[in-house]
Amino acid sequence: MRSYGPRYEDVVARREEAASLVSMVDDADEHERRAQRVLEAAESRLAEAATSLHEARLAAAPRFSESVSSVMSRLEMGTAMLTCSVELLPRESWSASGPSSVEFFFRPGARHERSAVSAYRVGR
Repeated sequence: MRSYGPRYEDVVARREEAASLVSMVDDADEHERRAQRVLEAAESRLAEAATSLHEARLAAAPRFSESVSSVMSRLEMGTAMLTCSVELLPRESWSASGPSSVEFFFRPGARHERSAVSAYRVGR
């Protein structure tokens, strides 16, 4: 009895710990199924939150680009503009930053570039 604790309560506590460990082994399949259900529920909630975040980013990107481009115009940066690309990543590529890849592109002469792009498209 001394190897399990100086008091009887300590012995009982150790016995309960041991019984719990044995139960985990005996009921391992049920514990695994329960853990899998919890994991699937958490993954579902994560996917819902990721979809909401991605949609919010998609909605905000054009407004953000326009706001920054407007400020650049007031800073006498000519026709420079900022564009924003938001793309949903595969699940295995999600990070703490979210489910999307967000890229910002600076165009130093936006009006000039647009006409060049338009001419290229027309010429095809």
